[in-house]
Amino acid sequence: MTRLDWWLFGNGHGTASPFFDDVFYWLHDCNYARDRKGYHSRWYRYIGGFGAQLDSFEWRRPPAGTRRRLFGYDFVIFSTSRRWLRVRCSWSAVGVDSIDDIRRLRDKLQRWGHGE
Repeated sequence: MTRLDWWLFGNGHGTASPFFDDVFYWLHDCNYARDRKGYHSRWYRYIGGFGAQLDSFEWRRPPAGTRRRLFGYDFVIFSTSRRWLRVRCSWSAVGVDSIDDIRRLRDKLQRWGHGE
């Protein structure tokens, strides 16, 4: 995350972390297995909704239907909105149909974040 990202979104004074308790995950899009420089890695935040489960902030708006493979799940773009210079993107996991599926996704993400 760049200094600008952290200042705008990550320190509690921006749109992503108003209460200083959000956890950000550096996730790599596995659709780009040969990417060694991290061009397809971004910061994501778990939001836990039934429609969308992850948020990210990006410079460009992803086209409708954009898919990413993150920590073993396929995600598709759910919604986007522009905030200042950045775009807030919500991502929905494909095949997540119940509250139990969302809990399993959250648990796997938390375990992944702790290096397990």
